Amino acid sequence: MDKSLIILIAAALVMVIIFSAFKNKKTNYSTKQAYPFEQSTLDKDIKSLLKNPESYTTPTEIKRIIVQKNLTDANSNMCWAYFEWMDGLVIDNEAEMIWQGQTALNILNKNPNHKPSIKLKEFIEKEMEKAQEKVDNKLKEFSKIPLHSLTLEQAADYAYYLGDFKSDRESKEIEYQLWMRLYKEKPDTYFDKNFNEEFFGYKYYNLQRAAIVLWKDLHKYEEARPLFWQLINWKNMKDVNLYNFATPLISHLAIEAIQQKNTNEFIKLVRLLQEKFNEINKYRDRKFLKKKAGPIMPSDVSGQLLEYALEINNKEVIRYIVTTLLTEKYGVIEDKRLKDNIAKAKAIVE
Repeated sequence: MDKSLIILIAAALVMVIIFSAFKNKKTNYSTKQAYPFEQSTLDKDIKSLLKNPESYTTPTEIKRIIVQKNLTDANSNMCWAYFEWMDGLVIDNEAEMIWQGQTALNILNKNPNHKPSIKLKEFIEKEMEKAQEKVDNKLKEFSKIPLHSLTLEQAADYAYYLGDFKSDRESKEIEYQLWMRLYKEKPDTYFDKNFNEEFFGYKYYNLQRAAIVLWKDLHKYEEARPLFWQLINWKNMKDVNLYNFATPLISHLAIEAIQQKNTNEFIKLVRLLQEKFNEINKYRDRKFLKKKAGPIMPSDVSGQLLEYALEINNKEVIRYIVTTLLTEKYGVIEDKRLKDNIAKAKAIVE
């Protein structure tokens, strides 16, 4: 089963699963002590989060508390780093482990002389080295097989490895070819006996990955553009709802409009983003899905959109961006320029 679809399932798992994964890696931490940091001295708000920790949510909330309260002690940072690292173990994915591991190391480096942090850091570094070695071996193995001879499962794995770990043009050309092959040849649905569930949306997902490589990495904008619009206007709402967290298509087009100073196109694209999520939420209502969907966009991207909206002084667009794309639920914003722009935007729309 593709890693992308496993991620969707894994995102809902509680941290209990990843605690087990950590222990199974034979750490030096006692199984009687769930955490390597000292719980008793933690800030009370952080401590309350540990009563019911959740993957992908807990480290974000810990970071929010640390930033808001300006906590700098080693134990608080170690707690934050630990949960970031744990997120890298939710699924069996070397990229997740390496990315989250690096995030954890960056946090632990804030207190370089703290012995418990050093111990955790050394453990994470060793695990990251093992993961990187596995990646290197896999890439070497796949590179020896002609692309047309790869099975669909091998093609998917190779595409993920190239997407996660390679940035040179030759690798990106190969990655694009692999995603397009998967789009054309892989069935749109797949029944997994282990999960006793049918997974779907492969056509949409694989075409989107191909289109983004064309645009972002290969800069073949005119080749990518019709694929973007094919995906934006995708008719199967079941697929669109599944991947509603991925909004790079309209955001890439909006950034292009900003670069070209095409104000009308920019406004049109922001409105289109709003319309598409209104459609998704109408679908969710029909399916009795309680939680509303919203676009998730990196803050550096939504920050560019906000800055241009402020420049053109379009109150409607400013309101949408600041109330939908840049809300606290998507993470802690630390960039001073962006924080200043958000304050300006709120003053305009409130």
